[in-house]
Formats: sequence, structure tokens, C-alpha cells
Amino acid sequence: SFVQSDQIWNLVLSCNKCNTSKSDKLPKRDYLEFIIERNHELNDKKEDQVVTNWMENYKSKKMIMLYDYSIKNGFDTIWTPS
Repeated sequence: SFVQSDQIWNLVLSCNKCNTSKSDKLPKRDYLEFIIERNHELNDKKEDQVVTNWMENYKSKKMIMLYDYSIKNGFDTIWTPS
């Protein structure tokens, strides 16, 4: 993987076919923005303690920086689900 930890990326469920086709490709930036918004909503709800614990150190700014860093370091193949 191209980031230190997959944990912040693995908060999205996907079918086997999509997960396999995505591989080490970055999602289209629209999906990143969608996930950031969804994560804010999850973090604000605090309904599930497991999710709350995962989100304890979550920063949307870090997601954006990692995304941009990945593109600058050669992971510039963009993925969209079929």
C-alpha cells in the first residue's frame, strides 16, 4: 500500500469485484470528498464506540494531504467503480 496505514482508507465497504479492481489506484477525487463528508457525519453522531475510537485521531486534512502526496509520488492512476 502507498500510505503508512490503510485504516483511514478502509472505512468504506465494497464488494470483492470493486475492491480488487481498485487495488492500489486512487479513487476519483469526488469519492474522497464524499468519504470526508461521510466521516464527519459519523464522527458527529458518536453512536458506535468502535467507530468513535477509530475516528479519535481522524483529520480530513490528513486524508487530503495523503491523497495529494500519493499522486505526487506516482500513484496517479485514478479509479472509478464500474
